[in-house]
Amino acid sequence: MKRFITLFILLITLTFSSSAQMCDKNDYQYFFGWLPMLAGSATPDKVDVFAQPSLINYSWIQNGGTVPAAAENVEVSKFMHGDQTIYVWKFAEPSAIPLPLYTAFIPRGDNYVTVQLELSLDDCWVLGESVEYGSHSNYGTVDRPADAEGFLKLIKDKKILK
Repeated sequence: MKRFITLFILLITLTFSSSAQMCDKNDYQYFFGWLPMLAGSATPDKVDVFAQPSLINYSWIQNGGTVPAAAENVEVSKFMHGDQTIYVWKFAEPSAIPLPLYTAFIPRGDNYVTVQLELSLDDCWVLGESVEYGSHSNYGTVDRPADAEGFLKLIKDKKILK
């Protein structure tokens, strides 16, 4: 019941807030469906596919999607965490909620998950995690990092990266 009330309040807030603009369905599916699905099927020996957003975007188009404007010119950063490779994508400035500014592909077990820095209500930034089967975790509001390295530090500080 508490979750229903929280969702109801969020819906009312979004409905009557003049500054809150929701992203369209295609964009949402790309960022919170397609990318987590690909991450969930990635293994450490195949993770370098995330170094090439153009291949990811091409496969999205081949599956009937339209590449979101924010994902047309992605900045890619590669980091090492021990012997594990992590890719961080920086997108264009989000124009609607809950679009991400950053998405990190981080190891979880034998596969990967995505962690996003998402634009939220009142121009707040939220750290969220999406996994292959549609589950989404919210790690609360955070300060906007200056760069991809700062974003990765937020993920480590929240102990999302094991």
